[in-house]
Amino acid sequence: MDVVRQTVQALPEPGNFTVVEIGPGRGVLTAPLLERYADKFYAVEVDDDLIPVLHKQFPALGNRLIHQDFLKFDWRVLPEGDIIVVGNFPYNISSQILFTVLDEKDRVIQVVGMFQKEVGVRVISGPGKKDYGILSVLLAAWYKMSLICHIPPESFSPPPKVDSVVINLQRNDRKTLPCNQRVFKQVVKAAFNQRRKMLRNSLSSFQPNEETLTTDFFTRRPEQMSLEDFFAVTQMLEKKSE
Repeated sequence: MDVVRQTVQALPEPGNFTVVEIGPGRGVLTAPLLERYADKFYAVEVDDDLIPVLHKQFPALGNRLIHQDFLKFDWRVLPEGDIIVVGNFPYNISSQILFTVLDEKDRVIQVVGMFQKEVGVRVISGPGKKDYGILSVLLAAWYKMSLICHIPPESFSPPPKVDSVVINLQRNDRKTLPCNQRVFKQVVKAAFNQRRKMLRNSLSSFQPNEETLTTDFFTRRPEQMSLEDFFAVTQMLEKKSE
């Protein structure tokens, strides 16, 4: 399948990192990944029925086939060092997978995954676009994001009722944020949870002082704010949250 080829091509040549596939299913993507990365490759599958199928199809995986819910995954079972996450992600938990990746951003250097189109577009959207949201901003702080390909329903059998996309997230060079990381996350979530309101209203719980409220940022709505703007607003508010 062309989608498999494009997904694998987006990944680097084998190196000093571990590749983890989420939800291998019947192993369509697993086969080329195992061939390419050998003992540097792990797969995480939650489905009880698929585990024996995958063990039979890929005996070389051995204990690197991990029977676990990725959202409860113990990252400590992986070798130390950098990690690349890849997969045709279950659409019902794809956003949660990305929040899990954010928690491990110091190790996860790349994510290549298939998403329902609406979710994928939301992830890579920038300011001014209607799909721009919480994940767009939080991920942009740590990753460079791009679209690899669009997949129409007829590419699958049976065809789903939704379009899909494959996107690529590559870790940027940022080691720390120019503001309090915890408060930054709170600010972004609060702003987009009331996305139709100006920031002066959606961020009122942070108790900004009158001088802060007179800045241009607080007359905007969240989709008008760049990543750097959110950094600046967080710097203004973080002392109130300490």
